[in-house]
Amino acid sequence: YWEYNRGIDFQAYKDLDTAILNYQPEYHGKTLFLGYDVGRHKDLSVLFLMGRTEDGKKRDFARIELRNTDFETQEDMILKAYKELPVYRGRMDMTGIGRPVYERLHKKLGDRLEGVVFTPEEKEIMAIDVKRGLEQREFLLSNDKEFHRQIHSIKRTSNGGKYFRYDAERNEKGHADSFWAWALANSAVVITENKSLNFYAQRKQKKLELMQGL
Repeated sequence: YWEYNRGIDFQAYKDLDTAILNYQPEYHGKTLFLGYDVGRHKDLSVLFLMGRTEDGKKRDFARIELRNTDFETQEDMILKAYKELPVYRGRMDMTGIGRPVYERLHKKLGDRLEGVVFTPEEKEIMAIDVKRGLEQREFLLSNDKEFHRQIHSIKRTSNGGKYFRYDAERNEKGHADSFWAWALANSAVVITENKSLNFYAQRKQKKLELMQGL
């Protein structure tokens, strides 16, 4: 995939106001999908916006990282993204500290924003969806070495249970927070495209097929 992506040279916006100002539907995608990984002190909070282009590619649009940012400011940023940009669907981490943030946002956004508990099963499905998307060249990734490093940092390990564990070691730059925001945005696309089908049964079957090939 990295060879295929080498000729692509663009940066995802790092600031929401700049993203709003420069948004071009014919270039970034007429529909946007949102992923949000919640953090506060140890980990970053990351807002990821992904566009669906006319040729079907999933294109990085914005990757906004916040460090030590209060929850009110985080919520205002997400609400602004929905108000000023054509965000069709979003998914966000509602594990632990993320639950009250999600509940307040859901009251205002309704089903346009879905909360996700980061169980081993859910993280495994999201990681496999990303892996499959990379193998099938579904993504247009921004030219960002740090983000690429985070993608490579995700490792699969056995926890002795039913599901594998997908995670990265925590360092001074966080805990692969941008990767999980990206994976959440991608899962919002996957859910939207399969909403008329038996989505969860389809995901389980896809997971079995992929795991057999690993």
